[in-house]
Amino acid sequence: MQNKKQIQSNIDRFILIECCNFENFPVGGQLLFAKQIMKVYKEKVALVGLTSSLNDKIGVWQEKEFDGKNYLFLPVKFVKVSYKKPIIPLRLQCLFALLKHRRKILELGINKVFTQCPEALFVISSLNFANICYNAAGLNNPLKASRYKWARLFTRIFEVFFYRNLRKAKLILASADEEEIEKFKSKKPWYLYHVPIYHFPTRVNTDIFKPRDMKECRKILNLDPNKLIIVTVGRISKVKGWDFLLETLSLIKEKKPNVLLVFVGDGEDKNKLIDYSSNKGLQNNIIITGAIDASTVSLWINAAELVWVGSTLEGWSLAMLEAIACGKPIVSTNVSGAKDLIVPWKNGFIVEERNPQYFAEYTFKALELDPKIVKETCLEITEKYSIKTLKNDLDSLWLIKN
Repeated sequence: MQNKKQIQSNIDRFILIECCNFENFPVGGQLLFAKQIMKVYKEKVALVGLTSSLNDKIGVWQEKEFDGKNYLFLPVKFVKVSYKKPIIPLRLQCLFALLKHRRKILELGINKVFTQCPEALFVISSLNFANICYNAAGLNNPLKASRYKWARLFTRIFEVFFYRNLRKAKLILASADEEEIEKFKSKKPWYLYHVPIYHFPTRVNTDIFKPRDMKECRKILNLDPNKLIIVTVGRISKVKGWDFLLETLSLIKEKKPNVLLVFVGDGEDKNKLIDYSSNKGLQNNIIITGAIDASTVSLWINAAELVWVGSTLEGWSLAMLEAIACGKPIVSTNVSGAKDLIVPWKNGFIVEERNPQYFAEYTFKALELDPKIVKETCLEITEKYSIKTLKNDLDSLWLIKN
C-alpha cells in the first residue's frame, strides 16, 4: 500500500517501456530517443525494458545507474548484445517477456506510460493505464520491412490488432513528416478518430552533434586528408539501402578514384556488404566502423564532405538530423522528414527516383554547394529539432495537457 507522499510523487512521473537495454542495444533511433527522454526527465521516468547485465534481477524493480544517473528499472529479459539476426525476432522476445511480467509494471502505482514499441502497446493497453502516450517511429507498418520474410505474411493481421490497441492511447506522437501523418489520418479506422496525432520528431543532442573542423576530425580518426569522404549512418540492413549506395559509389569512383564511403554502424547485413563490395572491386573504398558511441559518430560525420541517406523506408531520420546539426550537405532518397530537413540547392538534394546514376549526379552537385550557405541553412533547421526543446514540447502535448 502506498502512502500519500508516494502517491503525490507519482503524479508527475511516468513509465518508459522500450524494447532496448537503455544503454547500447539495439542501436537505432528508438534507443537514442529513449536516452533523450531519460536525459531530460531524469528521476521522473521509470524504465521497463531489456538488460544485458547478469547482475540485474529479472522481473524485479530496482535502482540502476544509466549515464551517471539513477533510475527505477524493471528488466523483463536478459539479452546478449549481438548483431546477428536472432532466430526469434527481438521484438517478439520482448513481447513475451512483457506479457510474463506485465503485473510487475503496475507495482509503482504510476498511471502514465510512454512507449515507442508496438509490442509494448499490445501489453500495456490491457493493463488499464489511465494515460498512454504512443510515439510512432514512422507510421509505416514495421512488418512490411521486416528482416524475417515469414513475418511479412502477418502484415495485415498485425495492423488490425495494432489499431485496436492504439485506441487505448490518449494521444499519438509521430516521428514522421506532415505528409505521412495526413496519409495515416486518412486511412485510420473510425474507432481511432478520438485519438489526436501530432508531429513529434526525434531530437538531436547539439552538445554532441555540432560543426567541427574537418581536418582536425580526420587527424583524430587517422584519415587521409586528400580523400573524398562520404558517410552514411545507421544499421547495416537492406532497408537502409547499402546495396544502392554501393552501386552509386561505383559510379562516383569512375570520376573520383580516391573516394571513401564510410558505413557508420553495424548490422545483420555486414558480411553481405563486405562480399558485395569485394565483388564490385570497392573493398578499398569502404570502411565499416561497427557500433560506436555518439561522440565518435559526430567525429565521422564532421570528417566527411557529404552524408548519404539511401533508405527505402524510414521514420523521421535521426541520422539525417545529426548530419544537419554538424552542418553537412546531404543527398537522400525521398524518405520521411527529408523535405523538412533538406532545402534543395542550399544544404543538399532529395533524389526522387532510386537510380544510382541520378544519385551520383546529385552527389557531385552537392559537393559544389557553397559551404557557408550549407552550414547556415543546416544550423537554422537544427534549432527547431534540438533536444533542448524536447521537455517543453512533450510537457505541453502530453504530461501537462493530460
